Amino acid sequence: MFVRACAAYARAHPEQAVGSAEAWEEAALLEQWRQRWYEARNEQAATQQSPTSVGADPEPGYATTAFATGTLPAEVTSFVGRKTDLAAVEERLAHGGTVTLVGTGGVGKTRLALHVARRVCDRYRDGVGLVELASVTDPQAVVWTVGAALRIPDGSADASADTLAAALADRELLLLLDNCEHLVESCAVLVETLRRRAPGVQILATSRRPLGCAGEQLWQVHPLSVPGSATPLEHLTRYESVELLVDRAAAVVPGFTVDEDNHRAVIRLCQLLEGVPLLVELAARGLRVLSPRQLLERLEEGLSLPDSSVRTAPDRHRTLRAVLDWSYGLCTPDERRAWARLSIFGGDFTLEGAEAVLAEAGWETDKALHAVTGLVDQSVLTAYDAEGQRYYRMLEPVRRYGRDRLAESGTAEETRRRLRDWYLTLVERAESAWSGAGQALWFRRLRRGHADLKVALRAGLDDPATVRRTLRAMGTLWPYWMLCVPLSESRHWLELGLQRCQEPGPERDKALWVCGFVAVLQRDLDTVDRCAREIEQEGTGGTRTESDAALLRSLAALSRAEAGTARAKALRALQGYRRHGDEFGEQVTLGLLTLIGEGDQATVAEYHRKAVELSLRRGERWHRSYLLSTFGIYLWRQGEADEAAAHLVRSLEISAEFDDRLGGAMAVNALAWILAEHGDPGLAARLLGAARTLLGGGVPPLFGFPQLLWEHRRCAARLRAELGADGVARAREEGARLGLAEIVRLLHESGLPACGGGSVARTGEGDGELAGGAALGCAR
Repeated sequence: MFVRACAAYARAHPEQAVGSAEAWEEAALLEQWRQRWYEARNEQAATQQSPTSVGADPEPGYATTAFATGTLPAEVTSFVGRKTDLAAVEERLAHGGTVTLVGTGGVGKTRLALHVARRVCDRYRDGVGLVELASVTDPQAVVWTVGAALRIPDGSADASADTLAAALADRELLLLLDNCEHLVESCAVLVETLRRRAPGVQILATSRRPLGCAGEQLWQVHPLSVPGSATPLEHLTRYESVELLVDRAAAVVPGFTVDEDNHRAVIRLCQLLEGVPLLVELAARGLRVLSPRQLLERLEEGLSLPDSSVRTAPDRHRTLRAVLDWSYGLCTPDERRAWARLSIFGGDFTLEGAEAVLAEAGWETDKALHAVTGLVDQSVLTAYDAEGQRYYRMLEPVRRYGRDRLAESGTAEETRRRLRDWYLTLVERAESAWSGAGQALWFRRLRRGHADLKVALRAGLDDPATVRRTLRAMGTLWPYWMLCVPLSESRHWLELGLQRCQEPGPERDKALWVCGFVAVLQRDLDTVDRCAREIEQEGTGGTRTESDAALLRSLAALSRAEAGTARAKALRALQGYRRHGDEFGEQVTLGLLTLIGEGDQATVAEYHRKAVELSLRRGERWHRSYLLSTFGIYLWRQGEADEAAAHLVRSLEISAEFDDRLGGAMAVNALAWILAEHGDPGLAARLLGAARTLLGGGVPPLFGFPQLLWEHRRCAARLRAELGADGVARAREEGARLGLAEIVRLLHESGLPACGGGSVARTGEGDGELAGGAALGCAR
């Protein structure tokens, strides 16, 4: 108004105007005034050492914080971890283009970007320009905000991306655009313009979703590394989340350390917070008034942290709720509904599972896909590939927030019902795969969804309308109960299912058989007898159920060292399975007959050969590892050490592929017997330690079968005589830290004949597994 009044007065009174009255052209004067005001403001900002406000917003929704180019805020706390991230982002910047750091709220995108910028600023002649966009609400203000932060002479609110690019055409700088997620379209337009017309300007952006511009390189910022539950105290600080928690806790609780008293609580805290830096820092502040154990108890109960706000942080980062509210506000209505419903999953899930849970009136497949895609773009869901499929997961804090929204929506019960129906359908689809080539895929798929499978089973057993279907699914899952779940947990679910569904029928017969089989492995022979008796009394499946009962009787007899009875019952089961056409039942029984080992060598070898032949015909591999172990043990007892070792190593390799610790422990124990007697007592003792750890609690060594325990005790006595009690204890302690893959690698490095090029170990798939029978004169 003042400039316009001056121009009008000069035109009306040319005699009083300075210079020519014609020079008082209104538009030119306004531009000069704007330019001089802008330069004066920049001079004032340049004299300050810290970020300064640029003054009043020209229009509502315009806001920024300005930094002198090349000046970045100082780090007031230590930067923890992120070595891989730093190296990867710097490498991408070195190759040019736009690099966008994406990730969920609070994961540390800004902190990482600033740290990278400090490390690379010397590469750019004009340094680094930081533009904080979180408080900018008007997409039209992005260009002006960037220009103001970089102090470009044309600071007008209506400046275009082309104008800004022209002003930066000869600059060489790194432009750091922080918090772009709510302005992605405007940011994408600006970035593409700058990359085209100002080639010396490189962009490093942070956002919860990709910008979607040409040439964009994405780097997913993941949470900090988290220790496993069994991580030793001395190794904890190797994990970034623990390092951060200790560093921040020591700032508010001088002298705070992780020790024997609190290390388990610290591990669980980091696991519960899933290594998200913001959450770890908020938790560390809570340690001012609570011990790690007390803080953990509050979080596990879903309670808030004490005084958990960080007053100097941006509003959206002061509390966990603020972080998640910010993310929720960026989602579309469909994405918000999907966030709430998908939070019902406790573990990882596929798109197919998401579609099943999201299915409702009006939610077609494409709509569910768009919602899931949007949640991935918003970093609410994390996507990864495994077993040839795309899986999705939510961080635990994100899931809890979603479940609160789900409860508010009134659709929680319906969503749980959809989850139940989806998993029961999934188990039914898996039934035929257990004994075929697809078993490995289904093992891994259900193992990933174990938390949700338990929720589905519980919901199915609680509903009288689905209890029989649920019990049938539990019987169908019998290999899963032995491979993927601790036996005590398997027994819990099977007993619960049998209690809820007491009406006779094939579903109950199958569940009784599985429960009895698990009880054998726990050496609970009274339960084995009870399950066999109930199958015989209530069995409705004719020949099949008679075979199931006979197989349980055989296993119980073997556990009681009654080999003759065990063989007779197994032969009866074999006849029934063959009449019924149950090839997998036949295969399991032939493996048991091999383990019993009664009869001449040619007969036992034929049992093994036929069982492996059935396994190979269907492409099955999991049970084949047990066939190899049982025959390897038989060969060892016949004095065929090299052949035995070859079969046992092959069995162990398959167990490692499935992460089958139960079967792996059996092979490892038997290999220890061979090594103890053939020249490597140290390695044998380490294997005994490894086998004990693999079994865990609740499972007796070698399933308590007396004939195998005798070999086990003989091996232990030999090792004590050669190494002494202390030597055996030290070796076992070393072995206890080995996993299945490490044991396989150790055996291949050991020079064990079976691992070093023996004929059986080097034969092709299947041929080597049948070769032992030929070595004993078995017809091929």
